[in-house]
Amino acid sequence: MRLKNYIIIAVLIYGGVAGVRLGTPYIRNKIFSHEMGIQAHLMNYGTVIRARNRLLDSARGYKVPVNGDNLVVVKDEERGLIRVEAKYSMTVTVPFGLYSYTWYFHPVVLEKIPPKPKRSF
Repeated sequence: MRLKNYIIIAVLIYGGVAGVRLGTPYIRNKIFSHEMGIQAHLMNYGTVIRARNRLLDSARGYKVPVNGDNLVVVKDEERGLIRVEAKYSMTVTVPFGLYSYTWYFHPVVLEKIPPKPKRSF
């Protein structure tokens, strides 16, 4: 009876650790996607270079594998759109190498540029 309890506890602990490892990239992607939205909104008042640098810094901080090659930041003034896009993948292996899973992410943020207010003098 004791051995059965130890095995059940070991399986539950292993499942918890594996679940945390498998879920971490998803949470990191959600946080980074939110940061992309913030930078797209701030780009109404800033530049593409500044937003790109901030996103690359955020990606390093959140351990998201985004670099200059797979990050697209575009501010199209003619169409009135800001587009921030990244495409990357993260591979996760559970303890003891029993299972490996690859997450594929492609977050895209579109933001409209508000019209400039007309000044009347």
